[in-house]
Amino acid sequence: MLFQHFPGVLLGVDHQGLIRCTNPQAMSCLALSDQLLLEKSPEVIAAQGEAPVFARAIRDCISQGSAWQGLVTCRTGGGGMCQMSVVVQPFYDAGLACLVMLHDISEVFSQVLAERYLHENNETPENISTREDIESYVARIPGIVFRLRQAHEGALSFDYLGPGFEEQTLLCADEVRKDADVLLNRMSEEQRLKLSIELAQSGSTMSPWRLEMCIDSGSSLCWFEARGVPQHVADGAVAWDGLLLDITERKLHESQIEKLVSTDALTGVMNRRAFHDAAEAAAAQAMRHGQHVVLAMLDLDHFKALNDCYGHAAGDKVLQSFSETCRMSLRPYDLIARIGGEEFVVMLVDVQLVDAREILERLRSNVESMTMQVGDRALRVTVSMGAIWLDEAEELEMAMLRVDRALYEAKHAGRNCLRGLSRGGWLDQDEISASGHEGDGSHIREYRFVDTFSGSARLAIDEPSNSLHELPEGPCLPTPCPNCGQRQLRAPTTGTPDAWVYCGACRAFVCRYHEAADYPS
Repeated sequence: MLFQHFPGVLLGVDHQGLIRCTNPQAMSCLALSDQLLLEKSPEVIAAQGEAPVFARAIRDCISQGSAWQGLVTCRTGGGGMCQMSVVVQPFYDAGLACLVMLHDISEVFSQVLAERYLHENNETPENISTREDIESYVARIPGIVFRLRQAHEGALSFDYLGPGFEEQTLLCADEVRKDADVLLNRMSEEQRLKLSIELAQSGSTMSPWRLEMCIDSGSSLCWFEARGVPQHVADGAVAWDGLLLDITERKLHESQIEKLVSTDALTGVMNRRAFHDAAEAAAAQAMRHGQHVVLAMLDLDHFKALNDCYGHAAGDKVLQSFSETCRMSLRPYDLIARIGGEEFVVMLVDVQLVDAREILERLRSNVESMTMQVGDRALRVTVSMGAIWLDEAEELEMAMLRVDRALYEAKHAGRNCLRGLSRGGWLDQDEISASGHEGDGSHIREYRFVDTFSGSARLAIDEPSNSLHELPEGPCLPTPCPNCGQRQLRAPTTGTPDAWVYCGACRAFVCRYHEAADYPS
């Protein structure tokens, strides 16, 4: 009974995902015989680009019992295409697992527009449904049916807006029909441009278009997926029969998932992966406009000792307060991310060097002024910062290596300070090569230092050889390595405070001797 009287195409699908039965409308709407449909997967009727989504919806319905609704461009006999409103619904009867229900949107428009013409001319034909039948039919379609017309000179107007338009957009349907800009002006300029491009391409090739658009209703933002199928109408105009499907909830879920994937859970700032993508895009855009970009690496001083003394809960509170202070100290469009432990990275875009120094010094000062209450103790922390000016052709990975070196300079200068790549302070980009070499190279020696961004050892340039006293030949220290945690530190033979300590596990110099816990006081 259901298959005989359903007002649209109805396909019965079994547990294997194959079509087992169809209704009579399948032949008339799709122009495909049962021989071409039975024992086939329903995705055979979908256009090539949309078949995977359609197939996934059917698989989920069979395996999980989840319903699905959407729009699918379907192939018809003779190589044609039509836009279908589709509902996939579980159905456990007669050996079936689900039903696929399809409504041809173009057919709806033919009925609606013909009924409107006859109603305006006081005619009552026998071959057309009543207004109530048509509106009831349209109301069952999961979305807002529309017909959009573009006149020969390019003006847009709506011939029809189906039920649900006013409830979902909070706009008056009559006003939108009279003036399409009432709706279009609620879209961003970027989306209006995309819509214009889609309509131009669709009108010239007579192919369907699809666009996700956001409409500002005044009190909220509503997301819709819009699709339209073109046809030539009178006076050289093109009309698109289409559907607006509310995807606001889906967009909200996508936004939440994107935030979870791109945000550090503890501090709420970007994580390493998100920063890499955002920083590359921001730097590229700045370079195209001739703007300066400054990269800074931040490290909370003595954070490990704070964690050991007060516990990880106190350490987490410090990281959260530090992140909030950073956000308040930076400009709204600056980037900040936590890249591991107590290390953070900041990108200042469209900034002069003197202004960058002022911004970062303000951040450092604000952190120094922070007070966090942990139990009956008031904790205060400081931050060391290294900063560089990005070269126009420099890759982000290389810039991270250079800014890491700048951070070491700040640590070795006594912490709680801002340094460039030299103890001389803020250097001009021309004074420092991308490889990190300083001076004329006559007294420079290369050694392996820990790269805190990638976690691997790297070659770095240290100061003139008379200030790097020893190679790793001294006795072993009981102190664990601050980088890897292994107890393979070797003391420098001279025992001077500024001499480097070597870690056999990292195969790199990791800290100064005065930073080791067993340094004789």
